Amino acid sequence: MANVNIIFKNTQYRLGLGGTMPPNVNIKGNKGYYYLGETDPENLDNILRWEPLVISQDAADGFKFIDVVKVQKYPDDMDKDELRYLTTAEKVLKKAAEKVLKKLQTRSKISGEVGDVYDLIADLSQRVALVERLAASTANFLYTTSSIKDEFSQEYKDLYGALANRYITKVEDGTDKDRIDLDTYSNTVEKLIAKNNKITEIVTEYVNF
Repeated sequence: MANVNIIFKNTQYRLGLGGTMPPNVNIKGNKGYYYLGETDPENLDNILRWEPLVISQDAADGFKFIDVVKVQKYPDDMDKDELRYLTTAEKVLKKAAEKVLKKLQTRSKISGEVGDVYDLIADLSQRVALVERLAASTANFLYTTSSIKDEFSQEYKDLYGALANRYITKVEDGTDKDRIDLDTYSNTVEKLIAKNNKITEIVTEYVNF
């Protein structure tokens, strides 16, 4: 199987000083803390803590053009230092590289300004719990007290109505406890909306890049 190109962020390594780098990865270049590497696909599981992002060959080829406007016109002749502007094709490669680098930077920004992946999973858990309770309450109302309850078959109400009622009962008697019970629903919703809006703001920068 052919090797894959990856980029990853590593703040623990300094050129010339050393540090920990992902094993079995051929480092092909860097832009600050962001490194371009090549590795066997089967090695990806061994380097997960570096959160590698697999990228296309075009993005890998364009990595060397990031922050570059001109390049050597005669790269094979050390006696000539004449420069030229990037070609249209090279600019396309540069844009592909800048896009994947921006993606990694976006992830870092979300982690720093909103929360890491564990925080986001916790937020998602709260959103799911809120939706579950809202859905169960709505279903229970529809099946038991609304003006349209008779439009549902008895079989349907016995199955889903009982399920909704059972869930609501467990919430009300405290049998089912969730982290959303540590605060009011109103406060929880406001916090989740604020975080979600911030993520959307950050991701919009990436989408429009």
